[in-house]
Amino acid sequence: MAKKHLIHTATYLSILLSTTTLLSASSFQGLGDLIDNTGSNVINSTATALSANGQTVVGYDGKRLTDFSDSYAIYTRAFKHTSNSTTTLGNLNPDRPISVAYGVSADGQTIVGTARNTYVDTAFRWSQDTGIQALHAPNLFISSSAYDASANGQTIVGRVVTEPYDNFPTEFKPFVWTADQGLQIIAQSPNNDFIGHASAISNDGQTIVGTNYITPTHQQAFFYTQQQGIQTLESLTLDSTHTFAHNISGDGNVIVGEVYVEQQALAVKWDELGQIQPLDALSPLFDQTMATATNYDGSIIVGNAWNGSDQTTFIYHDNVGIQSLTAYLQDLGLEDQLEDWTLTTVNDISDDGLTIIGIGVNPDGDTESWIATIPEPATSLLLLTALPLCLGRRKH
Repeated sequence: MAKKHLIHTATYLSILLSTTTLLSASSFQGLGDLIDNTGSNVINSTATALSANGQTVVGYDGKRLTDFSDSYAIYTRAFKHTSNSTTTLGNLNPDRPISVAYGVSADGQTIVGTARNTYVDTAFRWSQDTGIQALHAPNLFISSSAYDASANGQTIVGRVVTEPYDNFPTEFKPFVWTADQGLQIIAQSPNNDFIGHASAISNDGQTIVGTNYITPTHQQAFFYTQQQGIQTLESLTLDSTHTFAHNISGDGNVIVGEVYVEQQALAVKWDELGQIQPLDALSPLFDQTMATATNYDGSIIVGNAWNGSDQTTFIYHDNVGIQSLTAYLQDLGLEDQLEDWTLTTVNDISDDGLTIIGIGVNPDGDTESWIATIPEPATSLLLLTALPLCLGRRKH
């Protein structure tokens, strides 16, 4: 009996040590000023997107300046950040140093965004080999922005503005760019009367999602493939006139965004059949929610939430449901690192669901980007579940 007791004790200690190691593998840190940006009127570094492999963060930082004679200007710098270095991506026009990175390929080697070219914001593609390059000729559009790239960086989506912003409908169109065919506007009909933007693309570059702006008070989420064209995604109710698609899973089967029901935002996902599912319906934790990103297969979703005037973040697992992202990270042993932090925005998650980036208010009261790394959920759950089972066996 004593020998059996020692065996169970050793097993318990082994699991306990494994769990402790697992929790210690979790991490949370503010990214700080990734690029030296001292002085007044500073725009803190803003993390906008994460590569699918979780290794590269992109975004922008900058300053508000008054040294342009024509206007009060904002100077922003697109950046690429890894654990080893932070790199600025340069500008299309050295006299107009304004650039923002919005998306990144799976391996972090291709970055997309918008940069000032003469007086026009222009969609760009960046790689280490080519540097920053415009996706179209100067002055071809009023402006353009690139928001996402396929896993290999060879297909890019975004929007172009073709007419001035005088009255609605403003002529902005979703586009897709490839190295072979260049920039092409995604059209719903032969007369190209579709107004909207493309916000994200699947890893294989075959499925694009975005939002169609029908009127100022009526928006519809859509997906697009070359075979099917533009297809409207269903809403929760017939009278819901606002649906938005923000992102798509790497495998192209799950789309995430939000719908408005009685003027309240509700985070949703659409599955591979186009069926809609609210994420916070059974026992609502938040007043309003919106889903911003998902892992490769759509089983983990992150997003933003509001309780009254307070902004926060959430994480959703298919087998668990929705929960506060802060509480989730604290349960993984990150209470100390999160002390006095308020996580206000979550912008992206890696394909494996283990790395998350966003923006928050740090202990000093300043806005700062952050990155969180978490253990494999299934392994964590298995180990934590094994503890009481092992304790139970010790009693016999």
